[in-house]
Amino acid sequence: MFSKEGLESESVGIMHELWSGIKPENTAPKVNEILIDDNPRQLNFYLDIGKSYSATLEATDAEDDLTFHWEIKKEVDPAPYAGQGEIPAESIPDLIEDTSKSTIQFIAPNEEGAYRLFGYAFDGKGHWAYANFPFYCK
Repeated sequence: MFSKEGLESESVGIMHELWSGIKPENTAPKVNEILIDDNPRQLNFYLDIGKSYSATLEATDAEDDLTFHWEIKKEVDPAPYAGQGEIPAESIPDLIEDTSKSTIQFIAPNEEGAYRLFGYAFDGKGHWAYANFPFYCK
């Protein structure tokens, strides 16, 4: 619902409207799709270690232009109960050519394992949206 910086997601605006009956003046971005090489998110998606790929975050906002940010993180070890003690993974540097566009080029990590590609959209008005795409490098 909120980013660690306090930005509001689309669900905050929806709840505000449902509870008050008043639509927010400015709504949050909405992610429609995240793609790797035009493939939608799916189970058991494999990438080749060190190979170049493209990714696209299809996001819209009714009122504002969007800015973007991307990162790749190693999959975290899950805690017994979601959100209870998981240690957030650090972003892996130097894999993404330009993290500020809606479509990027990236290099798959050089170590076999499970990862996630995160794409973020910001409206500059205190709102955000994101999606992630899990994959396995082999």
